[in-house]
Amino acid sequence: MDHMTARGWLTDKERNWLFILAQSVKPKQLIFNVGVEYGASIVCFCEGNKSARVIGVDIDPLKFTDHKYTNFNFIQRDSTALAAEWKKRISLLFIDGGHTRSIIKKDLAYTNFVKVGGHAAFHDCYSWDAPLTPHKICPEVNEEISRWYSLNRDKWIELPVIDSIRTFRRL
Repeated sequence: MDHMTARGWLTDKERNWLFILAQSVKPKQLIFNVGVEYGASIVCFCEGNKSARVIGVDIDPLKFTDHKYTNFNFIQRDSTALAAEWKKRISLLFIDGGHTRSIIKKDLAYTNFVKVGGHAAFHDCYSWDAPLTPHKICPEVNEEISRWYSLNRDKWIELPVIDSIRTFRRL
């Protein structure tokens, strides 16, 4: 299995983008993935950077069983409960967990732990078939990310959108 064929809900452009983002993380630094499901994003991160630590958190049991990554650890837990206790510095944050306003607001707490120069990326902000059109099924994702960014423009810069993913670099 490679990052382009791993089971999951990512376009080819999104898979390549996550792979590239993973390459920007220094050895032993942390890539943190909220919402693992089938593991496509995890494969992108682990294949993109074999020397980084990759942690995935999901409330559901791990459906991603066919992996060989020694740098990957899974936490089965509600991401919003874990966010309230989180203390570790993050170099790359990927949020693709719950898509309701209340969950997104709580998961955004992880952005406080992203290192200067690190990245925060959010899936399902836009529709795959309509560039820069808020996702039809879960428009609250883009609404909350836009609200968060408007309050934090002094700390983050937005990078170009890749299909449904909005990415920000910490200043």
